[in-house]
Amino acid sequence: RVRSTGTSLAFGTAFDGYLLLHAPFATAERLPVVTRELARVGVERFEIVEAQKVPDDDARLARYFGRKARISLLDAKRAAIARAAERGWASVAVFEDDVVFRENFAALWAEVEAEIHAADWGVLTLHRIAGGAAPLVKEPRGRTRLLPQIHNISAQFCAFRAPAYAPTLLALGRCEEAGYPSDFFYGIATEKHGVRLMATSRNLAGQRGGVSSTVQIRKRPRGRNSYAVFRSCRTWAEFAAVAALYRLRGLARRGRGATAPGSPAR
Repeated sequence: RVRSTGTSLAFGTAFDGYLLLHAPFATAERLPVVTRELARVGVERFEIVEAQKVPDDDARLARYFGRKARISLLDAKRAAIARAAERGWASVAVFEDDVVFRENFAALWAEVEAEIHAADWGVLTLHRIAGGAAPLVKEPRGRTRLLPQIHNISAQFCAFRAPAYAPTLLALGRCEEAGYPSDFFYGIATEKHGVRLMATSRNLAGQRGGVSSTVQIRKRPRGRNSYAVFRSCRTWAEFAAVAALYRLRGLARRGRGATAPGSPAR
């Protein structure tokens, strides 16, 4: 199915195709919200890739600790990449249906757009999250730019170029075999398959607040979008203090036996 929206910015013409991962059986209420959000950033047309229900007898549930949502999302991502390959698209933008963009997205995208078109990347994200889910709060001063990455987590927005389609499918297959969340594909694709991952220095996209996460199985507080913690620090001392705070939070979570968002359950 193809959906159409109403405004136009450069972001809406940057890639050959635009695909939205959506599970109407589980998150139907998200569709009108994400349609408006995509319109706000200039995506006039996109196709829906519907996530499918996972049957109770799916053998993969033993590896995913019964979490059907993780498998459904992984299957949908794989279907999106396969569709882009079948269409012969040189690039594709893939959104999850809880994606949200910075309020000043148009201005920040304009700063980095030329570099995105010129740079050599296979996978592009509009955010950076370090291992263990600790946010990289330091935003380099000056204009928004691209930075090479090895690992990342969360995938509310990813763009792929055609040479990365096959390696990404292999990486998602490895996630399935190991029972990993689908966003673990980043590290597998870069380290095992040589895919070049790039991210914007500032975080331009994240997860909408007030919706249930299919990975974390809890609601993000309304108004607390996941990119909100990514901000410029005025000094290196402030950066060190904020980074230390997140490390302490991570230690506290591990002390309570909790796993970091995006980590496989133990």
